[in-house]
Amino acid sequence: MKKTIILSIGLLFSVVLTTGQVTMVDNGQTTRCNFNFYGPGGEYGYYAPCLNMVHTITSTNKEKLRVTFFNHFEIAAGDTLYIYDGPDTASGTLIRTYTSTFSIPDSLQTQTDAITFKLVTSCDSAPMRAHGWNSLIYCIPCQVHVVPSNGCSNTIFTASTINMENVTFEWSNGKTGNSIIPDVTEPTTFWVTATAISGCKDTASIIVYPMPIAEFIPNQMQTYLENNSAIIEFTDLSVYASSWDWNFGDPNSPNNQSSVQNPAHEYTKQGRYLVTLTVSSNPICFDTKSMFISIETAFYIYLPNAFTPDGDGINDEFGITGIGFSNDDFFMEIYDRSGKLVFSTTNPNKKWDGNNKQGRPCDIGVYTCIIRLKTDQLEIKEFVESVTLLRLE
Repeated sequence: MKKTIILSIGLLFSVVLTTGQVTMVDNGQTTRCNFNFYGPGGEYGYYAPCLNMVHTITSTNKEKLRVTFFNHFEIAAGDTLYIYDGPDTASGTLIRTYTSTFSIPDSLQTQTDAITFKLVTSCDSAPMRAHGWNSLIYCIPCQVHVVPSNGCSNTIFTASTINMENVTFEWSNGKTGNSIIPDVTEPTTFWVTATAISGCKDTASIIVYPMPIAEFIPNQMQTYLENNSAIIEFTDLSVYASSWDWNFGDPNSPNNQSSVQNPAHEYTKQGRYLVTLTVSSNPICFDTKSMFISIETAFYIYLPNAFTPDGDGINDEFGITGIGFSNDDFFMEIYDRSGKLVFSTTNPNKKWDGNNKQGRPCDIGVYTCIIRLKTDQLEIKEFVESVTLLRLE
């Protein structure tokens, strides 16, 4: 006697299948991989005696299946429900046997891509059998994942799987194995296909970006302030860079950072500055290069080689002028030809007027000047120069 098994596929539609028909579970659509599977009498119903009903459900993607019973489960006295892990009763493995029962069974999970239900009913004199169950059958999807999902050139990308056994991997660049280390010069998409021994397959993709290489050069590694200003120009030499982030190591400047590829920066104070360039080829791949530049205060001094202390207001004094040195640790001494000290000072602004320490005019002649000072870079310098004292008639 022919009976029917009611199959509801998701919430889309219902199908009535005759006994013995094989249901193929459509892969890739979750709502069509989950459906209610009822007994021949529905969740609650009756059926005729002397039946031998077999129904097999198979995943088209070779995925394992899970069966969960709920609400109601009843096998009439004298009847038996057999459940096989496999495509039929001959090759499948018997995993459950249910006889007269009113309890809800545990969930089942197959190790293959098919499950077979066989209901054998008694041929006693009862005209109809009280019977019914409601179960949910769904696929346990094969899944492949890659970590990281996006990354930089020369990164190790590793694929792993869920619900798959004895897996082989094939990448779109021809590589095999679960890991690749791609090297690219432009953003590139790679695919990996994982195939289980059962035939179950899944595919994942990654995007690989080129790894930038940061490099730059300043037009001067060392320069001097002129009127409290020194401008350094920077040339970008980076590879695979699409964005630039400069830090000029000058935190007191409002223009300490720049996103211009080839910027310039004005320094206003003496110091040693760490300049850093960070480049990227995309939001996740970065490289950094740093170097020091030196901004120094200009240093020079001027000492005349002669002077005429005759009171006419022209070239009447001898002393030092210049920039880049401090008033600290300064002295100047003037000696005559016999080695006698005739003038000394620790103030660079004080000049020699041609008189000796007693205030009397010194003789015309050549004198020796010794100067010791400290530069703005804290360097001690000494100078020994000759100066000629002249008196014009």
